[in-house]
Amino acid sequence: MEPREVQKRHETGSRMLLKSLVIIGAILGALVASIGAFIPWLFPFIFTSDLDVEQEVRSFPSFY
Repeated sequence: MEPREVQKRHETGSRMLLKSLVIIGAILGALVASIGAFIPWLFPFIFTSDLDVEQEVRSFPSFY
């Protein structure tokens, strides 16, 4: 096998690996961000027992 063929094969493999890692990172990042955003909204008294704070958080505009 010639050195150019080997180099080309390594470039192809590294591009596929990079693409896979970017896709996995984007999916995991979106999943973690959505969980982090919805936990306080679904369970507001986990972080505070103050009703005024909870009402203020509920009144904050969100995505939906």
